[in-house]
Amino acid sequence: MDDFTVHMRRLQVPLQVYGSFGWQCVSGMEYVRATSDLDLRACVSDLNVARATTLALEALQLPLRVDGELVFADGSAVAWRELLQWMRGTVQQVLVKSAYGVYLAKPSSDHFPRRYAQANAAEAIV
Repeated sequence: MDDFTVHMRRLQVPLQVYGSFGWQCVSGMEYVRATSDLDLRACVSDLNVARATTLALEALQLPLRVDGELVFADGSAVAWRELLQWMRGTVQQVLVKSAYGVYLAKPSSDHFPRRYAQANAAEAIV
């Protein structure tokens, strides 16, 4: 995990823990179970940094599953596992959550997901 955090610092990607580990840390109450996963929020500046972060998350060797989101500068978020599927070519679009709603987008440019947010607001899933 130390190599991972050093790599994230080099990429200038702040990390936040949420979910059961986050609640336990904040409240002091028991939230973490044997089946709990580690939910990480990674704040990324662009698609290239998101790709590098995704590969680093995939390479993590922890005794529990790591889930989480990549949050872009505009506040839009994509699950890192979905972006990984796109990177492998198994999906053509990913689910993007934003202030404008939830929609599918193709992460094919450095402007992703900003250029899709307002354009897709009328077509949002939610």
